[in-house]
Amino acid sequence: MFDEQCQPGKDAYSHPGQSGPFSHGINGWCAHILTVRERAMMRLMDAITDKPNWQVKIFDDDITSKWFAEASAIDELISQKAWDWCVEELRDKAAAFEATGAVLVYDTASRCVKGDNVVSAELTDELKAGVAPLLNVPEKQKDYHPGSNDQVLNLVHPSLFALRYGITRVLSQGGRVDLNDLLASTGLGEVAPIVGADRNIDGRFWSSFFQWLPSEVEFKGDTGTDVQITSYINNLHPEKHKDLYHTIEKLIGLSVPLFNQALVRSHSGRAPPRILTYGASTEPEFPDWAEYTNLEARSVNDAAFPELWERVKAYLSQPDRADFERDPDEIDEDDSDEEVNWPANPETVPGTLLLARLKAIVEDDSHASRNGYQFKSAISEALTAKWKRIRHFPHPEPGTSTTYEQWKQGSKKPIINSSNIEVTTTDTEETEFTKQKPYDVAIEKEFRDRGLQVIVKLSSIELTPEKPNYAGGSWHVEGMKNEHIVATAIYYYDVENVTESRLSFRQEL
Repeated sequence: MFDEQCQPGKDAYSHPGQSGPFSHGINGWCAHILTVRERAMMRLMDAITDKPNWQVKIFDDDITSKWFAEASAIDELISQKAWDWCVEELRDKAAAFEATGAVLVYDTASRCVKGDNVVSAELTDELKAGVAPLLNVPEKQKDYHPGSNDQVLNLVHPSLFALRYGITRVLSQGGRVDLNDLLASTGLGEVAPIVGADRNIDGRFWSSFFQWLPSEVEFKGDTGTDVQITSYINNLHPEKHKDLYHTIEKLIGLSVPLFNQALVRSHSGRAPPRILTYGASTEPEFPDWAEYTNLEARSVNDAAFPELWERVKAYLSQPDRADFERDPDEIDEDDSDEEVNWPANPETVPGTLLLARLKAIVEDDSHASRNGYQFKSAISEALTAKWKRIRHFPHPEPGTSTTYEQWKQGSKKPIINSSNIEVTTTDTEETEFTKQKPYDVAIEKEFRDRGLQVIVKLSSIELTPEKPNYAGGSWHVEGMKNEHIVATAIYYYDVENVTESRLSFRQEL
């Protein structure tokens, strides 16, 4: 976990000369709500990039045609236009993957980066050897994570012996604990003051009692991403586990380019939505002739009524859409009228109950002055109720208002804007687009002199014949506001004799 704080309780997200702080996962910023089609596209691209040799196969039209047939059969949201966009994007991703061994997935305002070849086999073996002594301890010394049914073994966890406000001493005036002489720092420093949450921060996201302790990390030399840990990793002895420290340094160095791709600066997401809309269209649209103001008859005796009545009966005769299901919690007041909601029975003459109601309105002398209004309202209500039973909301397609090439450059243009004006052109006039300027992050340059703070965790999921199944962990955000965690890297370094596992991600909307 990459932590960008300076000292306990002090928020130091931003860096001089940069455009703003890095965002984090706790009440920091909100992304655009994505359409379900775009989410389906991202799930598909994530699945394809799990396939062996995908970066080569994506350029084979025969293979991609097969993939499209399989994907569209499983998910109707994968239309031809959605697939064409995915292929374009995956071919670009393939080039980046060949160069870095990692690939961006679920990349919109926030991002995930994954890669099976980022860490070499030699470094993986080195890590396993370094972790082995932590696993080989008496059972009574093992720290199983609370609520894990004694299946998640914490090897290194920052919650053990964390900083405690009002008790723990900190070197607030500078300096650091010497890795080669830890005891020399005993008793030095000042007691960390109790720091309350900023008034703009929800108290649920801030701890006034504890804070995880990060390790100081320096960049080596004038260029590159190689790092050196210069302060101890909490709960990992730097002398007993010196080799493991060096291994972790290498892993942090490999994570830096991935952090650069995932970090979000301030409130500016890394990429705009592929499908942007502020509204929804319906098919079919409500017919113009059925609008209340367009109904020409005010009585069954009007000359215009016979023609209108034939149109009404034909409209009411349409079958409901296949997936129509009345939600009792969403029944409109108009829909609850028994004269409007006639039985959906093929043998029932459409509109019979409605016609009886219309005749009753005409014959009601006590409301003669309002009969015309009630007459038209009854027809309008019936037609509206039927429209709700046959309409559907078509999912917007990618490429409707913004092409893939425009999206890559940060252009975003809604299909339906906030004033419900539908846009169907792909006009490239700059004035019609909102630019979300792409930006790069290079923390090895921004923090070359200042260094990073990194919080380290090591854990092992223990499966036994008595406990052969692991249900998985609960969804969570790492740390609280105190820790200022802005990026997390996870490396699964030893997976043996288990079924397929997966990670799930969320972003704040």
